[in-house]
Amino acid sequence: MRRTDALPLVRGRWRIGDQLTRRGGQPLPVEVSFDNYGEDIAENRIVLTAAVRLLRLPGVPADVVGRLRRVVRMLDEVTVIPVNAPVPAVRSDRRNARYSAVLPPASLVLSGASIEQRAGSLVGAGFLVDMWSVFEDFVTVALREAFRPHGGELVAQYVSTFHVEGTVKIAPDLVWLVDGGSGRAST
Repeated sequence: MRRTDALPLVRGRWRIGDQLTRRGGQPLPVEVSFDNYGEDIAENRIVLTAAVRLLRLPGVPADVVGRLRRVVRMLDEVTVIPVNAPVPAVRSDRRNARYSAVLPPASLVLSGASIEQRAGSLVGAGFLVDMWSVFEDFVTVALREAFRPHGGELVAQYVSTFHVEGTVKIAPDLVWLVDGGSGRAST
C-alpha cells in the first residue's frame, strides 16, 4: 500500500516539492512517500488458508499438526481466504522469493488437488511416463521407417530360443528379419 506522510526521518522517497511548499524550508518533519507492507499480503493469505484447511483434514500426523498450528499462530493478523473465493494471483519476484518453497504446495491445497501421505502408499494428482519405453518406441519407429526401403521387417522385443548347452531364451531389443526370418540381422 502506497502511503504519503510527514515523518521525523526519511523513509522511502523524499517529496522535495511538498517539503518546500508545506514546510517552507524547515528540515523536519520530512515529506515522504513509501510502500507500507503489512502482514495481510496475498502470499500470507494463501499460506494461512492452506494451513487452516489442512488442519481440518482427519489423520494428519501430530508433528505436522504442530507445525501447521505454529503457522496459524504466526499469521494471526492475516485474513483467511473464504471458501470458493478466488485465490489471489501471486507473481514471483525478489520481494517474495522466500515464499518460493511454500506457495506451490499451498496453491495445490487451495485448488483441491492436495497430496495425501499415508503409510505404505502415496496418492497424488499427476501421471507417470516410462521414458525408457517412449525412447524405445521412438527408436523402433524411426529404424523401421529407415529400413523399409531395404525390405525385411524390424521387430521389437523379439523372443527367440538358442541351443547352447541347453535352452537359452533371449529377447533382443530389436531384430531385423530378412526374407521371412531365414536370414537374420540383429542389434
